[in-house]
Amino acid sequence: MMYGRTGLDRFKKAQALEPFSVTLNSASKISPPAPEPVTHPQAVNSYSSTLHHQQHPQCQQHQHVPLKPESEAVPSLPSVSQITQAGGGQSTWQPPDWAIEPRPGVYYLEVLKDNEILDRISLDKRKHIFGRQFHTCDFVLDHQSVSRQHAAVIPHKNGSIYVIDLGSAHGTFVAN
Repeated sequence: MMYGRTGLDRFKKAQALEPFSVTLNSASKISPPAPEPVTHPQAVNSYSSTLHHQQHPQCQQHQHVPLKPESEAVPSLPSVSQITQAGGGQSTWQPPDWAIEPRPGVYYLEVLKDNEILDRISLDKRKHIFGRQFHTCDFVLDHQSVSRQHAAVIPHKNGSIYVIDLGSAHGTFVAN
């Protein structure tokens, strides 16, 4: 995909800046890790700015992320305080008809920094909105490259997970 010179410079600048500032919200409803959680070979990295997929501003892009559960156990998380800020979750955006509410504890995102797992976000709802705006997003990411309502993570009825860009200014990319 071609980037305009300005877009490429903005993307490089966003990559070079300090990672997202993610803080604890006392109203956070993030579940603690399960005793024997399942692992996903391609967990989405929601801490560094690698959750990206470039798009045309008028088009809504869907990107499939294969996060199928496996029976392998995940090493226990380091003893750090919960660092993920949960927002108000009052967005009016509605997920597609194929979205499901998955069984609790089956799917999750890992918050990584320097390849160390800092937190685990349970994907147990029909939609999970990520962005800067506290009252509309489920998870708040405090970074200048993140839009007010940036992207949604949606569980599909076939067992897959989809990342949908919500018209963000900088696009949404998914790390390998």
